[in-house]
Amino acid sequence: MIATARRFTIQLLAGIAISLLPSPAFAQSREDALKDFDFVLEVLRHDYAGFADKAAGAKAVEFEALVRTKRAEIEKNPVKEGEIIGDVIAWFKDRHTSYSLASLPEQASPNADTLLASRGPFFSTNRPIPAATMARQPLAGTTWASTDGSYQAAILADPADPQRALGVITSSKSAAWSPGQVKFALTPSAHGWSGTYYMRDHSAQTTTVRFLGKSSVLRFASLSVDWVRVKPTPAVPVENIVPSPDFFFRRLSNKTAILRLPNFYGENGEKIERLLKDNNLLLNSTPNLVIDARNNSGGSDGSYSKLMEWLYTRPIYSIDVEFRATARNADLYEAMLKDPSFSPDTVSQLRRIVARIRNAKSDWVSSGDRPFSITTFPRIMPNPKRVGIIATGAGSSGDQFVLDARQSRKVTTFGGPTAGVIDYSNVLEAPSPSKLFVLRWATSRSMRLPDEPIDNVGLQPDIPISEQVDDPITFVQSWLERQVD
Repeated sequence: MIATARRFTIQLLAGIAISLLPSPAFAQSREDALKDFDFVLEVLRHDYAGFADKAAGAKAVEFEALVRTKRAEIEKNPVKEGEIIGDVIAWFKDRHTSYSLASLPEQASPNADTLLASRGPFFSTNRPIPAATMARQPLAGTTWASTDGSYQAAILADPADPQRALGVITSSKSAAWSPGQVKFALTPSAHGWSGTYYMRDHSAQTTTVRFLGKSSVLRFASLSVDWVRVKPTPAVPVENIVPSPDFFFRRLSNKTAILRLPNFYGENGEKIERLLKDNNLLLNSTPNLVIDARNNSGGSDGSYSKLMEWLYTRPIYSIDVEFRATARNADLYEAMLKDPSFSPDTVSQLRRIVARIRNAKSDWVSSGDRPFSITTFPRIMPNPKRVGIIATGAGSSGDQFVLDARQSRKVTTFGGPTAGVIDYSNVLEAPSPSKLFVLRWATSRSMRLPDEPIDNVGLQPDIPISEQVDDPITFVQSWLERQVD
């Protein structure tokens, strides 16, 4: 949860305004729902670091109109509190601020699951596929697995239209799905494929569909759902296309190694340090390093501090943040001092922030004595000589990692833009008055603002990689190995 002296950061990116509907058992009275609504507004207006910037001028009028509309909706239908308040928070377009159920209720009862799993029609995946069908539907006979491990499916030609492909469940870890049921349907279109994807509750979602990595990965793009091909064997290593959830360090060739960083959570800082220590010899002897930070979900800036020693070539300048100075923010930061997992340095930083907030003479207080910090290391490591970082979709501390690392003369960034979730950070949370929901809000803003915003834009790469590239990891490796000293 805690970063370096310049920034405290949350460990996980929140989705834009997570808004979950409570089940009937969680139904709110109008009075309780309105108390929650007023609590959220109070925190947003007084404690949230983004309010003064995002709800200024004409935007203030727009926001207050939204508040009136949403208050009327809650009065009329309090059971939709999560959705309605989620709409208010979504207005700020800040993925560090969210509203969610304190504890998720069961999504479906066992009886409801049984009913869903018994719905037809059912298709057999064991019959031989005629050659004529294969000619019209080349996907027929391929098998796929969802990246979360919940489902496997075989693709069949739709009996009613052989050009249409049906993804039929062959195994499921979900009680709501049975073998033989259709999990997705793919239809040829002028621009490739369109798709219908059936969610856990069997509701249908229309989505764009893309095949990546020489048809090794099936991506339902607008749903952020990926399936990987099981049979035939993928033509491209799947983890080169779909970022692995695991940390690893390995050799790609005698010239290049790869380090995968799915997040910078505080508890994983030691894991990153151990990977670097265990592979010290390989790092020292290998001229090129690929760092795969795609979709890195953030965490603690301090988690990558040891890695920076290998990337370093010149002083690293980082812009400081300023904190919203309110009693609630100070109280919640002070309560964090009781966390036994925090290091002495972290506790010291927290105490300093709390003292500065409590003694503030204005609405804002900086975390340091100057608006920037400078990090230096005693030497420049001879290897790796060149570092390629793929950080498409990396956010929060993932954004900050790119900001820091790209200052090195060794580093070239690749891929697409980062997530852009860094302008407002250092998240606190508190339960709603009803205790059914949790509000999370950013308490600091970067002193880059308003001149250099990054949120919802991201950091652009030095060398873009389009989705038409079958293997982005090999693309970066090949680029690094073509360079000469």
